[in-house]
Amino acid sequence: MLPGLAALILAEYTAISQHADKTRIAFWGNIILLIINLVLLIAGKIYRKNNPLDEETTEMLEQARAREREKGGRKVRNIIAYTLLGGVFLTILIGFNLTLADITGAPKQATNRPGGNISHMAVPDSERVRTVLTDRNFETAEIPVSYWFIEEDKLMYVAAGAKDDIKFEFYDYDGTETATGVFNQIIERISIGLPSAERDQNIAELPGGKMFAMTENGIYSVVIYKGNTVIYAYSPETSSETKDILIELGYIKDKAI
Repeated sequence: MLPGLAALILAEYTAISQHADKTRIAFWGNIILLIINLVLLIAGKIYRKNNPLDEETTEMLEQARAREREKGGRKVRNIIAYTLLGGVFLTILIGFNLTLADITGAPKQATNRPGGNISHMAVPDSERVRTVLTDRNFETAEIPVSYWFIEEDKLMYVAAGAKDDIKFEFYDYDGTETATGVFNQIIERISIGLPSAERDQNIAELPGGKMFAMTENGIYSVVIYKGNTVIYAYSPETSSETKDILIELGYIKDKAI
């Protein structure tokens, strides 16, 4: 029963989790469960072979099976009853997940609405980011993001792309306050050793957000928050593609910033 319970928990996790790598976790979880089930099956066969039943118990089992065959009609009725009961349980489970998805998904639909509040500014969503990256020949399938663990429970969507030595990551959070906090934490992680005064000089104000940019050892790194979204990207200093993407997505207006 335990592998079955584990499979149910894994399915629930996949349905409701906002973890960026939940698909990969679910895949490996299913592989592990398959291995466990195979081990249990083999162990059961070995046990039965090494511990055969005595003649009296074997005869009792045969009699019980004979009685079950005589009650075939009742067995059919039981199967039908169990099937109906299972259907009811499955319907309740699906309804629960759909309701939970609506509850947790409501902010996701509201984050990109234009409006007076900064948290509802017109910012691109993850699909728009993926489209722009794909059009520029970035690999976007199963690309991990670097800072998913920061405010993970408030992370709504992610998108990422990689091409040569360029990496572009997009994070969509539940509000501006969360995005601001993530922005500051990423800056602290990528600018270790940089004096705070110099770090502040590398921050520029944007409409509805801020931008941090630095170049070190020939690598240009940029962190932006705008509304409820955060961008983290890096590329060779000689490449202008990161800025081109930011302009296309509407985060900046020109490359001079």
